[in-house]
Amino acid sequence: MVGGFALDISDREGQHHDLLQHERSKAKITVTSIIEAQEAERNHLSQILRDGINQTLTS
Repeated sequence: MVGGFALDISDREGQHHDLLQHERSKAKITVTSIIEAQEAERNHLSQILRDGINQTLTS
């Protein structure tokens, strides 16, 4: 029975490792999405500011 017990622990460790790796991948995707959204928002706001400044300067 000891061999079966060791195999069961190895299987669980492998499953745990796979789950951790999957969760890390999901977290990385989430962080990347947040960073991309922030960058898009910064670009949008900078465009609004530039347009406003240009309009003020040409008035």
